[in-house]
Amino acid sequence: TLLEMIGDEAGAGEALRRLESFGFSNAHLIRPFPKMREMLADLQARGFKLAVWTGRDRATTEAIMDMHDLTGFFAKVVCGDDLDTHKPHPDGLLSILSSLSVSGEETLLAGDADVDVLGGDGACVRTLLIRHGRDPDAAILGKAWCVVDTPAEAYGVVRGLRGRA
Repeated sequence: TLLEMIGDEAGAGEALRRLESFGFSNAHLIRPFPKMREMLADLQARGFKLAVWTGRDRATTEAIMDMHDLTGFFAKVVCGDDLDTHKPHPDGLLSILSSLSVSGEETLLAGDADVDVLGGDGACVRTLLIRHGRDPDAAILGKAWCVVDTPAEAYGVVRGLRGRA
């Protein structure tokens, strides 16, 4: 948590304010990966219920999603400041499952961080880990359902799955 990283409760509020300010000031630098909109449209058309579970705060998440016109693709968005718990605790993912009336068995979480894999494991959800060239710990790799290097490879895996149409 931020408090653990700062080590000082008195400074945590200022650190959070600076972090949020940095997020807003630099949101324009975040770019969707190539053909992401087409991928989301395809998955949505095939009957997949799409959601976002992010550690980012809600204000920054909404700004980024609005900037790239992505909000219409997602039936549910759970952000880091929506709940008292944070990744890897599975509460955010369990909230999505409940909201969308889907089970863990029929869900696939695609993520690019160790906490995504741990959260998926905690919610009994298959997790596809996008490595982006890094070498995660063997314990993380052992909990991932599938490991790929790029978002494009992840999409190839997801395309092979059946939608709920």
